[in-house]
Amino acid sequence: MMAAVYGGDWVWKHSLGFATNVFQPVSVVYSLIVTLALFTGGTWFEAARDTHPTWDVWVRRIGNASFGIYLVHPIFVHSWLDVTGPSGLAFNPWLNTVLTAMVALSMSLLTVSWLQGRTRLAWLVGKPRTVVGRPRSADAPPSQPSTLTGS
Repeated sequence: MMAAVYGGDWVWKHSLGFATNVFQPVSVVYSLIVTLALFTGGTWFEAARDTHPTWDVWVRRIGNASFGIYLVHPIFVHSWLDVTGPSGLAFNPWLNTVLTAMVALSMSLLTVSWLQGRTRLAWLVGKPRTVVGRPRSADAPPSQPSTLTGS
């Protein structure tokens, strides 16, 4: 019993269990750096929006599809890793990580764009559900009084 408890304590302090603990001082520094980088990037993008309209189009497209990408991306991550891992294509881990991210993002964006273009399937990736040909009653504009006068 003592060996199991001591062994578990050693594993916790000397393995990934300890390294993945979020209550580390370095997490504060890392979070500050990431927050400042995101703020700086957003400020830079806002300033460059008028001079680079193509970026604005892509950022809007990815922003509209972001929830769908979040939902769909595990399919492509796991599929890519199944292809590259067992078949011996798992080469340089750094390059494999970058390729996995690129494949997953691009395939997820294509899939979500395709699903958003389909009326009956768009709700799968976060677009509001509509009945074919008419919006839901909550989304419908208020009715206007008739302007026709009978004579």
